[in-house]
Amino acid sequence: EAPLAARMRPRTLEEFVGQEDILGPGKLLRRAIEADRLFSSIILWGPPGSGKTTLAMVIANQTKSHFETLSAVLAGKADLRVVIEAAVERRRLYGKRTILFVDEVHRWNKAQQDALLPHVENGTVTLIGATTENPYFEVIGALVSRSRVFQLRPLSDEAVRHVMIYALQDTERGYGTRQIQLDDDAIEHLIRVAGGDARNFILPWRSPRSRSSGARYYMIKMGMLTTIRSRPLLSRCAARTQMQPYTGWPRCCTPGKTRVLSCAG
Repeated sequence: EAPLAARMRPRTLEEFVGQEDILGPGKLLRRAIEADRLFSSIILWGPPGSGKTTLAMVIANQTKSHFETLSAVLAGKADLRVVIEAAVERRRLYGKRTILFVDEVHRWNKAQQDALLPHVENGTVTLIGATTENPYFEVIGALVSRSRVFQLRPLSDEAVRHVMIYALQDTERGYGTRQIQLDDDAIEHLIRVAGGDARNFILPWRSPRSRSSGARYYMIKMGMLTTIRSRPLLSRCAARTQMQPYTGWPRCCTPGKTRVLSCAG
C-alpha cells in the first residue's frame, strides 16, 4: 500500500489546499491551468511542503500536452537530452507540446541549466521548475527572465487542519474507514508543530494495529504523542532557526471503546 502522503496528494485544483493568492478564483495561474494554456514557463518557489510538486502533478492531470518529469538531484544533461529529442519528434509528428517539470531545479549547475535554456527559448518544452531556494540567486538569469515566478507560502493553520481532517475522514484514500479521532489538544499541537507543512502530519502516521487487531475506532489524545525528532524550520526571518522537537504519532493507536463519528471531536 502506498504511503498516506502519496495517496492523499491532491489530483485537481478543487482538491488543492492553500495558496489562494496565486490559485484563488480568477487568478492568472488558475485560469491558465483550467484553460490548459500555460502562458510561459513557470518557476514555483516555496518552502518544503507548500505544494510545488503537487501543483505540477495537478497540471499534469489537467493538460493535454505531454508531461515529463526530471529530478535535478538525479538527472543530468544526458537525461535532459533524451527528453528534448523526444519532445522535438513529438512536436514534428503530432504537433503536441511538451511540458517539462524539473524538481529542485536549483540543484542543476550552470552548465546543466544552460543546456535547457535554448529549448525553453524555442518552445520545444514549457518548463515548470520547482525550487526551495530564491530563483533570482540560484537559477540562471536567462531562465528566470523567460519564466513567470510564483511564490508559494507555508500552509496556514486552517489549511493544515483541513488536510488533517480530510486525511482522517477520506474513505477512499485516507483513514476514513478506521474512524480515527483526535482530541482538540492533539489537533492544535499537531498544527503548531507542522510549521506550515502538511506532510509533518501525514508522513509520520502509522497505524499497524489497525491491520492486526481488526479494530476500527481509535482515539488519539495529546498524551499519546511522542517526540521523535526535530527538523529545521524556515522562520519568517531570513535566517534558519531550529524549531521545537517534532511531535509524531505513537507506534500504534489505542482502539476506542465507543464509536467515533467525527474527527473534529
